[in-house]
Formats: sequence, C-alpha cells, structure tokens
Amino acid sequence: MSKLFAPFVLFALMLFSSPLRAEDMSLYDVEIRVDITAENASAAREKAMSDANRQAVMTVAGRLTTPEGTKVLDHLNNNQILNFIKEVTVEDEKVSDVRYMAKLKVTINADILKAYLSEKNAPFALVEESKIIIIPLFREFRTDSPLLWEENNPWRQAWINNPLTSGPIKISALGDEARQQITAAQALQMNGIILDQIAGNNQTRNIYIADATYDGIDGLEITLSSYANGAQNVIKVPGIRSPQLFMDGVQKVKEYLIGQAQQQTLAVNTAAQEITVLYTYANLRDWVNLQKAIKSSSGVTDLTTDALGNGNAQFKIKFNGTFDRLQRALRDKRLNLTAYDGFYNLERY
Repeated sequence: MSKLFAPFVLFALMLFSSPLRAEDMSLYDVEIRVDITAENASAAREKAMSDANRQAVMTVAGRLTTPEGTKVLDHLNNNQILNFIKEVTVEDEKVSDVRYMAKLKVTINADILKAYLSEKNAPFALVEESKIIIIPLFREFRTDSPLLWEENNPWRQAWINNPLTSGPIKISALGDEARQQITAAQALQMNGIILDQIAGNNQTRNIYIADATYDGIDGLEITLSSYANGAQNVIKVPGIRSPQLFMDGVQKVKEYLIGQAQQQTLAVNTAAQEITVLYTYANLRDWVNLQKAIKSSSGVTDLTTDALGNGNAQFKIKFNGTFDRLQRALRDKRLNLTAYDGFYNLERY
C-alpha cells in the first residue's frame, strides 16, 4: 500500500463507516466492458485494466458521495487508484494482436475508499436500497401524440438496452407486463388509478413519466414528472439525432435521479437528533468503556450524563442521521436500544 493511503484506513470505522449488511456488497461491485486498441495486445490490456479500475472507483464513489464529493479523486494517478481495488475478475475476454475486449467485474475495497473520502471531507450520501420505474414516452414534436409501447419508440428502446442500474438504486423502464395496463396518453395524463396499480405491482411509488421530444435540430428535451409528488424537471441532452442521443438521455436521467436521492439522504444524514437513554452498569469500568464505545460510533456527536448512581445511568446521545443508522452502528458494537415510554433502554448482548 502506498504511503499516500496508509493513514486513511484509520478513519474507516469513524467518520464515514457504517456496518455493512450482506446485500450491501453490491455497492462495491461494478461490471465494466472494455474495448481498447493499442500498439500490441499487452499494451491494450494494460490500458483497459487501468481504465476499468478508474471507472469502477468513480462509479462506487458516486454511490457513496455527491458528484462534488467524487471530485476529490480526480487528481489521483493510476497507481494511486489501484489502492482502492480489491479484486478484478475477468468474466469474458477476446484478444487480437492490437486489441483487447473483455467483460470485467471490479470489486472496490470499501474501507479504504470510504476512509479516503472521509479524510477529504466528501459528504456522506449513501442511499438506502430503492426501486425507480421509468415510463418512457417519445414525441418527435411536442404537438404529436406520444409513443410508449410502439416499436418505433427509440426512447423506450434505449431504456431496454440499458436495463438496470447497479448499486442500491435500481432504475429501469416499465416492463412488458404492463402493456395492457397503461397507454401513452394515460401516462402523459398521470392517470392516478392506473399508476396506483402499477405502483402496487412493482412495490414502489417511485414512478417517473419521462416524456422525451427532440430539442430543435439537435438534442433531446426530457420532461421528468414524479408520480409520488407531482414534481417536474426538464433535462436537456445535446447531440445529433441518433441512437447514441437516446443512450445519453438514459444516462442523464439516471444521474439526475441518483443525485436527487443522494441529496435527500445527505439532508437526513446531517439532521441532528437527541435521545434519552437508560443503562444499568456492572461497575464504573463498564460505564467508562460504554461511553467510549458510544462516542466512537458512526454519527454520534456527543454524550452527556444526566444522572449516575447505584449502578444506573441516565444520559443523552446526540447524533446525526436516522435512528436506524444509529441502531446499526451500536449493534456493530453489540449494543442494542429498546424504546420504552419516551426513553430508550440500552443493553449489551
């Protein structure tokens, strides 16, 4: 490990860390396809691996922090980026004299990346798992009737070719099973009865109508309407009229929605809260060790004692973020909070 990163591991369980559940490991896995041509196959493979490593690190960083936060990684060279790589698996590859093509699975070292982002004060914006459904409508001109299920809807075809995001936020187009359930006109009108049914079938209210039209001669204009709260946003995508324009549109919409989720999570994660806790301690050493454990837990900003004596302590924990996040941090240290009549009982297990 280079000297650049050695100090940062110390921060992994402090400012930026939270206990990982088994299903969270997908946060740190990225599938990447590479196609590189160079003077020879060896050089092409080396460049492909370097490019894949950097792309994987930036992708995972984008799941942990805001777009501004990822910029702290921009200046790192390929050798420094390599410090964040835990494992690279080649799932498929083809090699010629000057060309290297492969499908790679890159796994990022979570502790080192989170520690580095913490040291650089990148804001924590890790979102919970969520599912977003896109209903992609297309009109060549704003006055046209919208297309949805038709074969000549290039906007929906672009979503089909990019079926699903990786990481905690799953974004995908409404599936074929809804063909008989909703029409393009009903989607454009935000038909509440039908969208309620679709929300129930997909177990999410995160449904967006993505109404795309050509923006003059060049570019695409996408009006993104939220079924959950009715909010509308316009996303403009520059480019010539081609399949690539619609692919770029898919990427822009995904980036926008992920960014929105991160900003919401960031606001929640930085909101200050306070709870009153009761604890029965075995001896003063137990009480002192407990305080140290709580104060070093992720999100905890302060611990103040209200009353102490006869083996009982009443104290307040101040923390940032949700109670669930605090509970997970404490359980990682074999501590558990139980709500009781306006207070919380704390127990070891």
